[in-house]
Amino acid sequence: MKLKSIVFCLLSMFLFLNMSNSAFSDTAVDALKKGEALIKSGDVNKALLEFRRVISLKPKSKTAEQAQYLISVYTIDIYSKIIELKNLLKNYPKSEFREEAQIELVRLYYLLDKYADSKKYLEIYIKANKEKGKFLDEAYYWYGQINLISKNYSAAAKYFNLVISNYPNSDFVLFAKLQLSLTFIKTGNYMEARKILEKIWLLNDDFKSLIDEYLDLIPESDTKRKVEETAEYGIQCGAFSNRENAFKFQETLKKKNYGTVFIKKDGDLYKVIIGYYSSLEETNILSRKISETEKIRVTIVQKK
Repeated sequence: MKLKSIVFCLLSMFLFLNMSNSAFSDTAVDALKKGEALIKSGDVNKALLEFRRVISLKPKSKTAEQAQYLISVYTIDIYSKIIELKNLLKNYPKSEFREEAQIELVRLYYLLDKYADSKKYLEIYIKANKEKGKFLDEAYYWYGQINLISKNYSAAAKYFNLVISNYPNSDFVLFAKLQLSLTFIKTGNYMEARKILEKIWLLNDDFKSLIDEYLDLIPESDTKRKVEETAEYGIQCGAFSNRENAFKFQETLKKKNYGTVFIKKDGDLYKVIIGYYSSLEETNILSRKISETEKIRVTIVQKK
């Protein structure tokens, strides 16, 4: 009889524990759903409390992992967000959100001008994910950006070019091209910078103010190709108050193979010039050809 009582007690305890675990599990799932509903309704603060309740109820569960991820997403303060992302990586090292958390830490530390910390998480991310990471294109872009800020221009160019060549469909290709042009400007390679910026200008309307800023960093004396010192005659084919129209006309003339076509800023005008040439006679012959073919009035100008 005593043995039966012991067995009955043990069985009762086993059933109670199973029921309790199930109840806690259901409660955690319910809390997660309630938090998600609160997010949709716009009550973020209450949602965060529900997500924290999930973690306290089932701290090592998949539900808690998802709750910790949502806390990191919807936390507004940047320093608090960093703490929550680190909690996600520490408490759930095999989380499906691991890559996203690592790359977000890279972004946040960069925004805070903490480049050493940003680089640290970049190295962790690239080492862990190598060639199969979901955010490798962005990681290499940030590597380029950090090197640009640190004035390590050769490394910056390397990583920007890596993004451009290896990830042609990435959203970061355009940013990589812009920053590659800035890298060229910083190293005095003005012609390469200008070529990149002119192409972006013609194909994209969203960055024209930034392109203008970068173009203004290029000294006027370096906006054309290097030519021999004896070459002094050019053919001015147009003068525009609008830089975009000057670029478009420049591209049109380049396709005709008349020679080197560049834009020279003169006051408020952007002058499209072909040249320069050392022979005035040669310049006259080509100017007549261009005028007749393009049906435009041209002017022979001297290099100053």
